Amino acid sequence: MKNSRGLTLLLSVLIISIVLAVSLGVANIITTEIFLSNAGRQSQIAFYAADAGVECAAYWDTLHAGLSRSAFATSTPSPNTISCGGQNFSVGGWASCTPASCTTANDKKQGLSSFTLTFSNGSCAKVSVTKRNDFSDPFSPTIEAFIHSDGQNTCANTPRTFQRSIETRVFE
Repeated sequence: MKNSRGLTLLLSVLIISIVLAVSLGVANIITTEIFLSNAGRQSQIAFYAADAGVECAAYWDTLHAGLSRSAFATSTPSPNTISCGGQNFSVGGWASCTPASCTTANDKKQGLSSFTLTFSNGSCAKVSVTKRNDFSDPFSPTIEAFIHSDGQNTCANTPRTFQRSIETRVFE
């Protein structure tokens, strides 16, 4: 009987140690899952910002009431004003020619418009639209819009900025 007095204390310490080890393991898993969940959420915010930028540019690239052609048209002498998310941007206008200056109707023209959409949740989208007119084939002139949108979960330049990009091409 005298030799068993410390056995209860030893057994209690052993059980507490096992419970503590299991609890720390579960806490580590929970912490990792919270971090991954937040990363997924921030990535999703960046993706939806990029998607909103593409949708805005695609909307204004199509023909609609108030404009006789795309807002990003390279054949107009002055820029057009577009509105997305309550923000106004000046886009379009004369194109710059590549690789040399425009001298004939068969020259390839390239016009670049860019703007940055900011959203109420702190995210933003940097959108660029490149219009290319290729009239080298007089029977089938091609007008192409290349839309690139970089969505970010925050516009501040921080180490935890998530960026997702979407690119699309529209042919007329």
